[in-house]
Amino acid sequence: GGVYVPVTEQTRPNSYLDVPDRDVVTTSGVALTKINPAYMTRQIAEIAAAGPGVQFHITSLRPIRPANAPDPWETASLESFENGVPERAEFLEKADAETVFRYMAPLRVEKSCLKCHAKQGYREGDVRGGISVTFPTGVMLAAQQKHVSSAVLALVIVWLCGLGGLAFAMWVVGRNVREIEDREQRFR
Repeated sequence: GGVYVPVTEQTRPNSYLDVPDRDVVTTSGVALTKINPAYMTRQIAEIAAAGPGVQFHITSLRPIRPANAPDPWETASLESFENGVPERAEFLEKADAETVFRYMAPLRVEKSCLKCHAKQGYREGDVRGGISVTFPTGVMLAAQQKHVSSAVLALVIVWLCGLGGLAFAMWVVGRNVREIEDREQRFR
């Protein structure tokens, strides 16, 4: 259900987490707040968003926190999950002409989720939301190109070896044919 952490400027109590004992004070006077998995994931996502590369987002068609609302691509993905689609992946070109890869998988309600989400009408097994991952394809495509180049080089080497073997076999057969013809000439 979560962990208790010290309250800091970066980790404030989650006003959207409506559970008993969300905020406690230790016997030594340290204020602690409960951080649930979704809040932890959001904090990690915010750290990732500060730099280039992988971005991810937990969202739902019925988010508790309005800022967790899905974008149009995520909305379409979440709706497809509710119709039985197991996951969604797509290459998209952004407005700045950068190509990104987007992937999203559903988050299903488990028994432990109902402590916080039962009041939203969810039942165990329902699609509660999803987690989407977006990353620029430049690095991925560069790695893929390296593998393609290596595969092409290997195929060219195999092809050249095959041609060389074929040429050698033809030379040997030709030599043997000439030897046989020479022997036949001598015996005539």
